[in-house]
Amino acid sequence: MFNYSVTYRDFLFTLIFLNILSIFATICPDLRKLSFCMSRKVSDISIILGFKFPEIREINLSWCLNITDGGLYHLVKNNPSLERIVLMKVRI
Repeated sequence: MFNYSVTYRDFLFTLIFLNILSIFATICPDLRKLSFCMSRKVSDISIILGFKFPEIREINLSWCLNITDGGLYHLVKNNPSLERIVLMKVRI
């Protein structure tokens, strides 16, 4: 399903990004809206492993070019309160 060529730098960035998301989710459990618009580093892997916000209602992933329908599937699956996903100019 996923076909990635991951560099060591990308791997390290993903680990740091996932740790930040985990801390953010812990500090802000009632977060309702989140935007990663134009983030070149948001990928299916970061969505699958890190996007777990229990109360999130809306997320903006516009111009995030490294996500696929597989990543979106996990986004919806891991965030049951999600009502709206903004996806302008993505490659899906």
